[in-house]
Amino acid sequence: MVNTHGVRGEVRFLPHSSTCPTLRPGLRVTLRKTDAPEEEFELRQVRPHAPCLLLQFAGVDSLDRAEALRGSSLLVGETDLPQLHAGEFYHYQVIGLPVRTLTQESIGTIAEVLTTPGHDVFVVRNGEKEYLIPVVEEVIQTIAIEDRLVIIDPPEGLLE
Repeated sequence: MVNTHGVRGEVRFLPHSSTCPTLRPGLRVTLRKTDAPEEEFELRQVRPHAPCLLLQFAGVDSLDRAEALRGSSLLVGETDLPQLHAGEFYHYQVIGLPVRTLTQESIGTIAEVLTTPGHDVFVVRNGEKEYLIPVVEEVIQTIAIEDRLVIIDPPEGLLE
């Protein structure tokens, strides 16, 4: 949750994607905050408010209650996610996957996925080293979620 909106408990939520068909009234979601226990809510209302979505949760009808949700991550059940097409993946599915080159050199582990206008970028960490790997066909050779492995063919200079 990015911020509150108004005084009746609405919150501003910045989704990973500009289209977010998963979030709809009646959906049960979990809010996770680092300094508080997880809470489950039912979405009462979802409406666009560029670049965010305005969300209203059942039982959250005051500014104070909405304020307590600021900084939370919104989680949905895996079964509530839309089906993916061949070759697609959700960001959470690649976090933690080891990354190797075509010659089996270990690069590190995917720590996060950055979304940019042109393409996603894997943030790969190996101890103190961090690499930014563009998720483009020329670099990414294989994303094997079931086998828990990503293979890359890094162009010269990418891993320096």
